[in-house]
Amino acid sequence: MAITGLISIIFGGMILGLQSSTNGRLSQRIGALETALVNFVGGAILLTFWLLFTRHGEILRIFTVPKWQLLGVFFGTGYLVLMTLAVPKIGVVAANITAISGQILASFIIDNFGFLGSNIIAFGLKRGIATILLILAMTALYQDQKPSSVLDKPKTKNPFFYLLALLSGSFLSIEGTMYGELGKSIGQFESSFYNFFIGSLLLTVLVLLFGKGSFNGIRKSSNWYLIGGLYGVIYLTSLVFGIPALGVGIAMIAIVLGQIVMSMLIETFGWFETPRQPLTFAKILTLIFLLIALTLIY
Repeated sequence: MAITGLISIIFGGMILGLQSSTNGRLSQRIGALETALVNFVGGAILLTFWLLFTRHGEILRIFTVPKWQLLGVFFGTGYLVLMTLAVPKIGVVAANITAISGQILASFIIDNFGFLGSNIIAFGLKRGIATILLILAMTALYQDQKPSSVLDKPKTKNPFFYLLALLSGSFLSIEGTMYGELGKSIGQFESSFYNFFIGSLLLTVLVLLFGKGSFNGIRKSSNWYLIGGLYGVIYLTSLVFGIPALGVGIAMIAIVLGQIVMSMLIETFGWFETPRQPLTFAKILTLIFLLIALTLIY
């Protein structure tokens, strides 16, 4: 079960990396919040059909579970909002790496104290060494990145926006933990459905209030860019299945590993209109550090 969960989460991370790339392209055409809404509505529709044909969970138990388990959707939406604020100020590369750091830091804290109903996994020597390796991995990755667009170039060094990105990453760990617990009560796919359905409602409000884009750009977009909801369903469901079995710390490192593997494939082969970039020693070193860190705490 544990090895199956690990493989599924690494795959989920790869799908998240795929989603990040396609969302980036789509957001240039229709806007960031609008892209998120397309993803969430698509995910909600897919899961509606899935649940209609399978009906293996207990969606109505959602009214009896502890209310804190239902707050994950706000952290997921909060991640999108905070990253939308941070990226234009500090650049895509710095924002993503800072968010990843927050994601892993929060996961270790959740594991160590057993927050949100998770099993306690103490922060010992192996996790200390893994943390050092993760810092080295993020440093190598940051040094290797070269700005390729206007969004990649930082416009300020104000630490406030780095804190926003760090906080946004921690929201992903909190969201994953909450949905892992919710999945135990109502079913894994039902937990994912709740996220996409309520998230669609929240994002509809955000788009109406703060949306700056236009859905007209959808007509000119590749179909690959319009199935972000499917990518999101695969990613979130892998977390819901995997976190209870593995713990948040292992799951988050596995997700990051999958993300980076997929981003390297996209950049190396130039998929989704991405400028080709060579596979450098720094990128290989990043993968090695992540693999060793994951092996240490697995």
